Amino acid sequence: MEMTVGVSAWLAPTKGRIAMTRRPCILLVDDEPLILSSYRRALRALDATVLLAEDPLHALELCEGNEVDVIVADYRMPLMNGDELLERVRARWPQTVRLLVTAHTDVNMIEEVVRRGEVYRFLTKPCDTLKFREAVAAAIEQHVRLDQREQEYRKRELDLHSYRHLFESAPDAMMFADLDGNIVRVNEAYVRAHGEDKRDALRNRPTLVSGLSQDREIWQAMQEGLAGEGHWSGEINRCGYTALLAVSRIDDDGKPYAYAAVEKDISERRRLEEQVRAAQYEVILATAKLAEYRDPETGAHLERMRRYSQALAWKLGETRWSWIDEDYVEAIFFASPLHDVGKVGIPDAILLKPGKLTREEWAEMQRHTLIGAEVLAAAGDSLAEKGWLSLAHTIALQHHEKVDGSGYPNGLAGEEIDPAARIVALADAYDAITSKRVYKGAVCHEEARSRILESSGSHFDPEVVEAFLESEEAFHAIRERYSDEKVLKGGMLLKKAS
Repeated sequence: MEMTVGVSAWLAPTKGRIAMTRRPCILLVDDEPLILSSYRRALRALDATVLLAEDPLHALELCEGNEVDVIVADYRMPLMNGDELLERVRARWPQTVRLLVTAHTDVNMIEEVVRRGEVYRFLTKPCDTLKFREAVAAAIEQHVRLDQREQEYRKRELDLHSYRHLFESAPDAMMFADLDGNIVRVNEAYVRAHGEDKRDALRNRPTLVSGLSQDREIWQAMQEGLAGEGHWSGEINRCGYTALLAVSRIDDDGKPYAYAAVEKDISERRRLEEQVRAAQYEVILATAKLAEYRDPETGAHLERMRRYSQALAWKLGETRWSWIDEDYVEAIFFASPLHDVGKVGIPDAILLKPGKLTREEWAEMQRHTLIGAEVLAAAGDSLAEKGWLSLAHTIALQHHEKVDGSGYPNGLAGEEIDPAARIVALADAYDAITSKRVYKGAVCHEEARSRILESSGSHFDPEVVEAFLESEEAFHAIRERYSDEKVLKGGMLLKKAS
């Protein structure tokens, strides 16, 4: 009994099979009509279009007019043998799968024919019906594989062309580097950013971290990120050039073999941000100076205390609080002068009173912490630079808190008080002790030092006090350089440069 094998059984989308999106087209070529008829009958079980040709020239015409997937040709035919026909088909339509049928059994001849025509399968006459059908079905599947491979190849070529175009025409600098960070290929934007031509650019910037400040630390962090998550990004600075650099790992079969990177120049953006930041700071600082100008004896208090705060922050970051970094020290430098901005809301009769304040007056004076916090909170809602403003808000609210809980306005204690407020509390107190006020005279550094030591653990954070003792030389220098007499004479109030 003849077994029926539908082409769908051979090409069903199951494991090991490949689906075809249209009916396959099979061309049968033989100069004997009876054999062609028997072939056709054998292929009825396949859901395919079957074309017949009784000579090679007719077969070529059918190939020209149809999309032939599989061709089965007899070896010995008039005008042209089957091997020559299949050679021409291979040259003109390489995706067509070729089968050759012959009664010859000469092994050398068969090998030569297969080599020249790249024949998929060699069938011998007379052909068993089942074997013939299975061979053709296998050839159809082979054609699907070849066609799929060709489509994937064309897609890869298109993708590669698109990626190459994107790489070369990208407005931002793009580069490829080996696993040691050596840059091996760059685009035109990279050349424009780093040199006169490609060779010059690679000489000026041969690696991902060439010329960068802290290049070893950046390279180490980059390698850790690339080895773990497969990517790294960060802001880099090089000779006045500021950019965002993003690097990704390229893997092949799970093994890294290169890095791809893109670099966006943000120098102009950073310059504009700095201008906006400076303008915003001047607006807020002008408000803080209103309180200072109302009291002619406060002199350069704001200038000194922000530098005291800066010195304490540096020392604490070096010796105790490792989380303090350069950005935090800068934020304290900008934020600390705003600690008493709330005094603009305190009446002159209380703010400038030379004698002791009454209980009611003292309660009103304490409100300057709440007023200052409200002013800075409102400013933070409208201005872009909120990092140091947020810190300034905290300092204004908490700089009169004490570590034993006896301070105001909220009676916070210990670590409930923000570290910045603990720093500014000591800096502010030191300057107040050593400066002349309407209600007292100035005292020497040694007396101020003694009072601060007495208040360690009650008013002041003991660690901040220790940092103060280790920074006495810096405090002496600041007090001398920014004395009221020198500042008022030289017009040095609150310069922005640190």
